Formats: sequence, C-alpha cells, structure tokens
Amino acid sequence: MAKNNPHRKEEILEAALRVFGEKGFLGSTNRDIAQAAGMRSAALIYHYFESREDLLRRVIERYHPVIQFVQENENGIPADLTSALTDFAEQFAKLLDQPKTLAAMRILISEALHDANMAAIIYDLAPSRVLAMLEKCFAQHIAAGELKQQDARKLTLEFLGPLMLIISMKSIFGKSLCSVCPSAYVRDFIASKGGEQNA
Repeated sequence: MAKNNPHRKEEILEAALRVFGEKGFLGSTNRDIAQAAGMRSAALIYHYFESREDLLRRVIERYHPVIQFVQENENGIPADLTSALTDFAEQFAKLLDQPKTLAAMRILISEALHDANMAAIIYDLAPSRVLAMLEKCFAQHIAAGELKQQDARKLTLEFLGPLMLIISMKSIFGKSLCSVCPSAYVRDFIASKGGEQNA
C-alpha cells in the first residue's frame, strides 16, 4: 500500500473531518472526501487507509485530543495521580476549542444512536479505551492506598461524568455550562475521594 505522501494523507484526514462534520460517516461517501481533498479519484484514499473504518479511526486519533492522550498513555499514565488526571482533563478542555472536531463528534454520536454497527465502531475507538485506561489508573492508586477503597469502574464514571456533560452541552447544543479549570476540578475530585490531600 503506497503511503509515501504524508502531506496527501493529512489532506485526506482534514477533508474527512470536514465531511464527517457536515454529512456524518454513514451519510458521506469516499467521493465526498476525495472531492473535499482536491483528489480526482476516490480510490486513491485506499492507498493511505485500509478501509472507511480505518479512515474514521485515524480521523478520531488525529483530531480528538482525549484520544491522543489515551494513545500516548495506554501502557500506563504517569505515577502522580493529580498530574495524570489534570493532563487528561486538559484534553477535554481543549476539545471545547475545536469546533470542527466537535461538529464531527456530534454527527457521529447521532449516527451511533441509530445504527448498532456505528455504535460499536465508535465505542471501540474511544469510550472503551478511555474507560480502560482510567479504570486501570484508579485501581492502581486505590491499591496503593492513595484513594479510599472503592470500585475503580464506578470511580472512573464519577470522574468522567461532569466532563462528559460539559462537552455534550457544548457539542450538541453549542452552550457552555461553565468554564473548565482542569487543575481545580481534579484537585477537588481527589480530595473528595480520600486522596493524599486529605491525609
């Protein structure tokens, strides 16, 4: 598979982000993406991506800051809990300033609500990886006694819930519930769960 033109690959990714933001994944074609990228043949997309699903995965990995963080830390996030969670929360804050990515995510989530296959693709690309990484992180810090004994999955959901609500309100309705201060959010969360700050 010819992958020797990184500039062209970036053009396709950028075009796919725009097209997915306008038409969604299910409502768009490779021809739409090729046209947006200034390419004469949609078949050339397969010189850079194995399938449409591969293209979607690459778009999410390239433009979604939270998934970029997960990719960089899937083998283990930094040992310092406050720093690690603050870095993670900062990626959510960045997402609020990326209208193209928010537009694409809004339509992709809408498609996932109406199509089981799309829901499975999106879940495997993003939520499952985020949940696994954070649950592992919390479990390690619970075992080390830095957090009170509690269910790591439940703690993960409690941590993600407010961040997801803020992002959802912005991406779906265009409304900001509040500004996100990652360090303050994480500090308060850890303090409420029996972190070192409470010792």
